[in-house]
Amino acid sequence: MPKVTVLMPVYNGEKYLREAIDSILSQTFTDFEFLIFNDGSTDNSADIIRSYSDQRIQFFDRKQNQGHVYHLNYGIEIAKGKYIVRMDADDISLPKRFEKQVAFMDKNSKIGVCGTWYEIIGSKDTVKHSTDDIDIRLDLLTHSALGHPTVILRTEILHEFKLYYDPLFVPAEDYLFWVNLSKYCELANFPEILLQYRIHQYQISNDRRQEQIVKTQLIRNCQIEILLARYFTNDEMNCHASLFQETVNLDNIDYFLNLKSWIGNLIHINSINQIYPKAQFSNTLIKKLNDNFNQMNNGLIVDHFASLFWIRKNNSNSQPLRALESISPEQAPLFKNLFLKSLDAGLYLAPNAYEVGFASMAHSDEIFNQTI
Repeated sequence: MPKVTVLMPVYNGEKYLREAIDSILSQTFTDFEFLIFNDGSTDNSADIIRSYSDQRIQFFDRKQNQGHVYHLNYGIEIAKGKYIVRMDADDISLPKRFEKQVAFMDKNSKIGVCGTWYEIIGSKDTVKHSTDDIDIRLDLLTHSALGHPTVILRTEILHEFKLYYDPLFVPAEDYLFWVNLSKYCELANFPEILLQYRIHQYQISNDRRQEQIVKTQLIRNCQIEILLARYFTNDEMNCHASLFQETVNLDNIDYFLNLKSWIGNLIHINSINQIYPKAQFSNTLIKKLNDNFNQMNNGLIVDHFASLFWIRKNNSNSQPLRALESISPEQAPLFKNLFLKSLDAGLYLAPNAYEVGFASMAHSDEIFNQTI
């Protein structure tokens, strides 16, 4: 039995296919079976695959295009390896990828999936996802936190819990797959660049990109509904979705006030349910807000947002004090950024109605001296 099963669907991939195959056959770790699925290609992909005589290759030549998810799910079913490795037909795995990922999985039995960092072919850009299980889970609240063609999976977990890719969520099927998998195991990313990822014109079309945006938001919503222990209301769903809009109306103060209330509510609910670590959960949402701030030039909006993170001590009428014990070192720069932008606005805020009693800001120097 091979220790690793490699799954690689191919559709009209002749331009980069040989590079991809060669990168797998050149791995320093050699105990694997290589399942290549031709998904009804109309170019020379099949001929390229047939030109290889390596006994580790198993070629499934399908004449009809059924989509890569169909082949990935079939590959999961028939995989013989202890681990399943994903590979795309236009990427390049670095020579020690399998060696390092297999050794990591062997040493960490609780981890069911391990991605890696990767670099973008043709540029100096790199993608370095979070490496720790908790951080990855928090990242999944906002985006897919593992590079799909970089992952190695523990086959036993997929078979035991019947985990497959959902074709209804293409082209965001990998994101949903990580969320579902996270219910049964720990997640990791190996902190080293072990794959070269290619971006080119034959990838997701503009129409499918819009579909990806919609389905990605559905996956985000599902995770928040688990936190809430109930379904979204329509207003909540729209409010949460607005966190991820590519453009925002900087003149619509109600938009920001609603977000402020919504984020505060999520932080409060998580402090009760404790599904995520309190400080890290807050930090994830704050970071998302901070990303939005980078678009802003409106001091009034920044000031309203900043008031979310100030509370009245013991719900009294005392001067607002920052809840320092709940702020992690990673959060501190974000809080400082919010605070300084609020000082620039030079405005006073009315107390928020949220139950922990968000406070209005007094004179900037006075608050700064009390809380920093």
